[in-house]
Amino acid sequence: MLQAIGSSSTTLSNLSQHAGLHTRDCYAISRSVIEMIINICYIMAVGSTAAEKALRHAKQKSYRDGVRESTIGESIIQVTRLGLPKSSEIDGMEELLVEFTSRANREKGWIDLSLDERIEVIGKKLGHKVLANLHFARFAVYRHASEILHGTFYSALYFLGHTETRIDTAKRQVAHDLIGQKHMMILFATVVALSCVVETFHLSFGFEKAYQSSQALIDSLKEIPYLSQKPISPSSQ
Repeated sequence: MLQAIGSSSTTLSNLSQHAGLHTRDCYAISRSVIEMIINICYIMAVGSTAAEKALRHAKQKSYRDGVRESTIGESIIQVTRLGLPKSSEIDGMEELLVEFTSRANREKGWIDLSLDERIEVIGKKLGHKVLANLHFARFAVYRHASEILHGTFYSALYFLGHTETRIDTAKRQVAHDLIGQKHMMILFATVVALSCVVETFHLSFGFEKAYQSSQALIDSLKEIPYLSQKPISPSSQ
């Protein structure tokens, strides 16, 4: 999971080297990173019971991938992995399938708690600072990333600043200014969430050097005029 957030964070960094409309895609990447970070911190906070449940979910999910069927109207798609044994032939698989199947016979996620409930559990175990930072990261990105991922008309309007009803059309900022602000917020939320992973490992195992480096990075963000709200001179823009 650490490899996954590292890879996606690198993608965000690479996409941030140049201005452009790809900021829209960064919402989805940032949401994925932040949600996985919350899961990592949750597993670390709760301990082996959460880790074992995540493993059980992965095992049965891998098995379900071997037999899939989808029907939409008269269109039917079926996929069956060759040589896949019956669930009864795999030790413990039937119990795993039952565990992650709802009463309505639908497949369940790896955990019943919502994202916010997971953050609350993390905060109780690891303290208010981690809770507040994860809360901010989720709040800053998740809502609009969901709209973008679902491809709504609202998401297209939002990205170009056409939902900014508090400003007159004549005074509305040009699109590139708004996109730049959105991109900065995406990066800031992601970095704050990443710092929570380092802090979680530090609280659990005493990763002092990594923790100090992480805090130094967060402190350096305060010097960015956009985030610190310091005035920017025309010559520095």
